[in-house]
Amino acid sequence: MKHKVVFCIMWLIFPFFWLSAEEEFLTDDDAGQLLYSDYADGKTIKSDIVVFKKVIRENNGTNLLECTPYHGNGSICYVRPKFGVCIKLNYLESELTPETVAMELAYWNLRSGIEARKLSDGYRKLAEKMNVPVTNLILAFYKDLEKYNNSIKRDISQYRAAKAQSAERQKKQRTFSQNSCPYSPQNSSQGSNSGTLDMLLEKGLKDSLKNANAIRVIQNLADNQKNYFLAFCLYSKYRDISEAAIRKAGISDELKNELDEEIRQIGEEIREKYVQNRNYNQNREKSFKTVLPDRHGQWEYAPPSDLKDMDRSFVPSCYAAWRKTQTLSPRSEFPEWGNAMLEVLQMVRNPDWEKLFDTALSEYQKYNNN
Repeated sequence: MKHKVVFCIMWLIFPFFWLSAEEEFLTDDDAGQLLYSDYADGKTIKSDIVVFKKVIRENNGTNLLECTPYHGNGSICYVRPKFGVCIKLNYLESELTPETVAMELAYWNLRSGIEARKLSDGYRKLAEKMNVPVTNLILAFYKDLEKYNNSIKRDISQYRAAKAQSAERQKKQRTFSQNSCPYSPQNSSQGSNSGTLDMLLEKGLKDSLKNANAIRVIQNLADNQKNYFLAFCLYSKYRDISEAAIRKAGISDELKNELDEEIRQIGEEIREKYVQNRNYNQNREKSFKTVLPDRHGQWEYAPPSDLKDMDRSFVPSCYAAWRKTQTLSPRSEFPEWGNAMLEVLQMVRNPDWEKLFDTALSEYQKYNNN
């Protein structure tokens, strides 16, 4: 009886907890907030980017969000945050830039979990709707990566089919040979056929690894654009797909290790270029330390010593710092904003962000000189 009472009480109060959470989701002050959400479009339900306008309270006490499609025809649509997909992206419509969408998409496409997948889907939709060079580059990378992955799978599938056919032929030949003459030697072509197939697979995998268009996108980001954050995020995706395919290939440990090393070397080149270019902002860093000697940040730390360092520390930390620069004011919160921006500028060469930092630092120096 006691359990039934508890259950009844929880059943009664649960709607109030949900209503409270629903009310906190958005208020009218959040007009312009971007959502990735399910909503009714005629007789169908679609997932898309919408711009929040205002909250409508229904007769049953629940909230309905009035929105308009992002880059749509401006017609009103209504979102129920309680049902289906409905997540807030990190921006108001007025704050959005192609560079921010590219960084969000590349980062969340690497993360695991349901929420990360929804965010990745949302930023991919945004990238498609923006249709500008920065975001199109990332979208093209993922398309190339899909083709590359399919190419590797096709090579492996053909290899396995050929192996199976070869084994079947050899089995029949051995049976025929034994029945015809019990003392005849084994067919000497067995090892030769198997070796030829292994060599063809090895060549196919190596060619796929070296010639993938996805690699050229990564190298362009690192070499020409000096955007090591995007380069390493995309490399990590390429590496994950490549290593997963190689694990399933059924190849020798020797070949697997050789291919793994080639994949690792691509990441090492990005890491080394990042380390070599870390001093690009040293004058900004010195000026910042002169004004704020007690402020310390990741930008002061030793550079990443290996790929694990990049994966586990530098890339996530850079993303967190960059999110700070998007939520803090460069004027009223310069010490914290500037500290975060210095970390971002070490990994991303961006003239607009550099100019913004220089202006904010100059203003802070002007109004804080003793």
